[in-house]
Amino acid sequence: MGDERSARQGVPIGRAWPAGPPAAGDGRGGRGRDDRAPDSSAATRRLFVAVPLDAAALRAVASLVAELRAFEAAMSVGRGAAGRPGLRWVRPEGVHVTLRFLGATPHPRTAAAVAALEDSVVGVEPFTIRIAGAGAYPRLVAPRVLWLGIAAGADLLADLAARLDRRLARAGWSPEERAFDAHLTLARANDAEGARQVAAELVRRAAALHVEWTADRAVLFESHPGPGGSRYEVVKTVPLAG
Repeated sequence: MGDERSARQGVPIGRAWPAGPPAAGDGRGGRGRDDRAPDSSAATRRLFVAVPLDAAALRAVASLVAELRAFEAAMSVGRGAAGRPGLRWVRPEGVHVTLRFLGATPHPRTAAAVAALEDSVVGVEPFTIRIAGAGAYPRLVAPRVLWLGIAAGADLLADLAARLDRRLARAGWSPEERAFDAHLTLARANDAEGARQVAAELVRRAAALHVEWTADRAVLFESHPGPGGSRYEVVKTVPLAG
């Protein structure tokens, strides 16, 4: 019960938000450092590892995001004049739980990232993830990132992220310094007009959201920034098969 209350107050379940906001494009607070792989002189690609949602869960989250964007638009009409830029919403099809953001990675290092991911999931069975609560980093009254929280499955996600970090460290990546905090990033709100009201509306609507899915794979993605939000390309999908 205490965890649920914390989530509804905009505090990540079980931990405070570490110094500094999540890196843009990684979809994950607390582990969004731009961690460069070795030999960054080569052509690079922005890589991260995440657990995707299934189709039904994506539809539910996309519906919530559509409602929030309509709420934001209605506020803009009510103000009657253009103000600061609005929130930057994650593309609904790109919502995910980030396990690790690798940052700008030279192309030749992609194979090492794939090998680390494949090694990290050995022995990991599929498991259930359930969304619970919502909030904003660093706090609801001054939101910079809007998120949905994770209840069931959060501990297993943390374990998988730790396994991945160890394998990546062996392959030459710097160890992750920030504590893992499982969540789904929905929008970035740096100084956006009406961000505080949208964050409060997110918390209100998320209280009635009942979404869960089976995590059955981890995916290495490449992020392609662009107008309308980053687009995520699948580099490698690795099943959780035990």
